[in-house]
Amino acid sequence: MADKTTAGKLAKATEKLKAVKGGEDAVALRAAKKKVKRAQRKLKVEKIIGARKEAYGTNRQKNLDKAAEKAAKLKAAKEAALNAAAEKAAGAGSAE
Repeated sequence: MADKTTAGKLAKATEKLKAVKGGEDAVALRAAKKKVKRAQRKLKVEKIIGARKEAYGTNRQKNLDKAAEKAAKLKAAKEAALNAAAEKAAGAGSAE
């Protein structure tokens, strides 16, 4: 089974470590421990990066939504000001 994901590599390294623990080969044991630690670190980093990317996407969408709301409010305020000015001009024109 050639599992190329980090979780698969961690499982494979852990299995190898268990197999080597029974033997007398200290070098192989150290190497197996090293592989397990490396896979654990990599898995942890991948989880952190994934969470950061997800948070980035969420925050970006919030910012886009806020910008759209702000633009809509600004447009409504401009239209209200123009309508008020037009009514005032129409009222001033009919008063004369």
